[in-house]
Amino acid sequence: MQDEIVSDIEAFEATFQRLIEARDLRVACWAGSRTVLGYGTRAPSAEGERQVAWVAASGAATLHSFCIYHRAYHADFPPPYNVALVALAEGPHLVSTVIAAPVELRVGMALTAAFEPSGRLVFHPRNAGAVQ
Repeated sequence: MQDEIVSDIEAFEATFQRLIEARDLRVACWAGSRTVLGYGTRAPSAEGERQVAWVAASGAATLHSFCIYHRAYHADFPPPYNVALVALAEGPHLVSTVIAAPVELRVGMALTAAFEPSGRLVFHPRNAGAVQ
């Protein structure tokens, strides 16, 4: 899979959304230095770099934090469900959900990214049969 170069940091959010809609999990890095960026990056690098390369992510992640919601805010997400902060192996953090029973969730557990048929990015406990 080839890197995608975006000419300006201003296109960061739109590029991320387009890639996720295409079911393509990537991480951003400065095109010149290859320093991985967090998904919240909105300014040029200290060296004035503005070109961003989007490189394929491994899909490996770690559960950093989570909370269990017991109230329905949307009909598509009946309670209880979790909102999780996951750390991708490449470094950036994402807010998502882990497809597992609440009692199975443990901070530090290994996860694997997957896209549901609807296109939603979710995570599964590693070795739980997740397919990317």
